[in-house]
Amino acid sequence: MSKIKVLKIIIGPIILIIWGIIFLLEDGYSVELKNLQFIKFKYEIKILEKHLDTLGHVNNAVYLQLLEEARWDFITERGFGIDEVLKRKIGPIIISTEIKYRRELKNRESITIESYVVQIMDRLRYKLKQVIYCEGEKVAAEALFVMGFMDLEKRKLVNILPEFMVALGATETTV
Repeated sequence: MSKIKVLKIIIGPIILIIWGIIFLLEDGYSVELKNLQFIKFKYEIKILEKHLDTLGHVNNAVYLQLLEEARWDFITERGFGIDEVLKRKIGPIIISTEIKYRRELKNRESITIESYVVQIMDRLRYKLKQVIYCEGEKVAAEALFVMGFMDLEKRKLVNILPEFMVALGATETTV
């Protein structure tokens, strides 16, 4: 084996470790990620005629609107609503979405949407799970979002600060 290949094998992992440490510590990021616990937030709503499509059930795009409504209610209740977003010029954004539809939602059916953080991925991104329960506690849909907080002026992701953790439902004892 050549000396260059040996150096790449040895130096490569060292660079990754150093980069990882810098990545977690830069910009004053100091939240202990592994020990955080998050509350589950519940949002109740009744399916109305405006939610229906021509098939007589809730259209797939409307599921996403209902989930967004629940997310805004969640963070607003935790002190990070639209007024705070506009004041700070930092707001939550979706990076990716995965949704699985289990049962159709029908007119005048009461539903509950449960929202909670399942993972802080790194200093910029987190995973939020939302589950829609229809009557009888049956799962109608499950969604997993990769999200972050964006600086609305610079148009880039910013670190997840402790006050954002509280907005996301981190219990007071873990922040």
